[in-house]
Amino acid sequence: MITRRQLWIGGALTTTLAGTGFALYERKGPHIPTLSKEQPHRVIRLAWPRYEEDALWVVAMQKGYFSRHNLEVQIVPGLDEEEEVIGALKERQADAAIASILRWVPALYTHSLSAKLVTGLYAGTFRIFVARGSKIDRISDLQNKVIGVGDSSPNGLDRLFVSLMLRRKGMNPYKDITWRQLDEDDVLPLLEERGIDAYAAHDPDAWYFMQENVGDIQQLFSSITGQYEGRVNRVLGVDEGFLEQDLTGVQLLVAALQQSVKWIRDHLKETSALLEGVLKEMSQREILRMLYHESQGIAPIGKTLIVQTAQYIDEFKLLGLLPDTTNSYRLAKDMCQKIF
Repeated sequence: MITRRQLWIGGALTTTLAGTGFALYERKGPHIPTLSKEQPHRVIRLAWPRYEEDALWVVAMQKGYFSRHNLEVQIVPGLDEEEEVIGALKERQADAAIASILRWVPALYTHSLSAKLVTGLYAGTFRIFVARGSKIDRISDLQNKVIGVGDSSPNGLDRLFVSLMLRRKGMNPYKDITWRQLDEDDVLPLLEERGIDAYAAHDPDAWYFMQENVGDIQQLFSSITGQYEGRVNRVLGVDEGFLEQDLTGVQLLVAALQQSVKWIRDHLKETSALLEGVLKEMSQREILRMLYHESQGIAPIGKTLIVQTAQYIDEFKLLGLLPDTTNSYRLAKDMCQKIF
């Protein structure tokens, strides 16, 4: 069963992309390339974890953004975890893959695969909850506390994101925090019994948990505010060989995804209607409220993607996962590729 579960200000610049048939429009919102001539049919193999429940996939298919560019996007089957997605790209079972920037940075740093990041897709919303009356009022109160997560391994997505954030607050997430892996059904009882002091998750699971238990918990932190507001999470990476073989095909794929991002940002109510029945445990009204409380339109590309990737590299350095001597911007520039 399917489980529950970005924007910068552009000028009025319009640039024609020589030899591709694109016009690139830079305005409020993400860059949207548009097609100005007929393109041949293309098949692109895309590794995308849990794609069926992803608003971006649903909108791209339902609104015809792939088909209008004559793209046949074939999803690599059987991939539920982002590590599997990265693995599929490494093994050349996919031409492109969608995963968190928190997965891409370590994989690209170790040269375990030959790929380039070409566009951000959305922010992803991380949240930390505490029990009401817990006397934990700020992030600094989490020092020497127990935080529950769905995956307590150091590479668990929620743990890794929270670790980056805690390190920026001066804490050592390896020494100052005890991490406890939990099933979702055990979270609320453990919060109430003080078996854990906080719980970290990301949407839509985090939103659903918050709405189900609104009288018993309170949100301590959300990544849609403060220094993480506007930061990308999910990013499209493309096999370098495929980039060399069919740059126009990659541009078309990015165009379709960016157009889907923009449509979602501008049509939240319609998006919630499309997701009803996909996120089976949430009504359309609940989905719409969740969308309104998330950062929409965060889809950096080009230099903006490089800058955001460098920010994450800085944070990996703070955690000791990358050498302090690493030139963050240079490494980010090497990991990303401008395709327009």
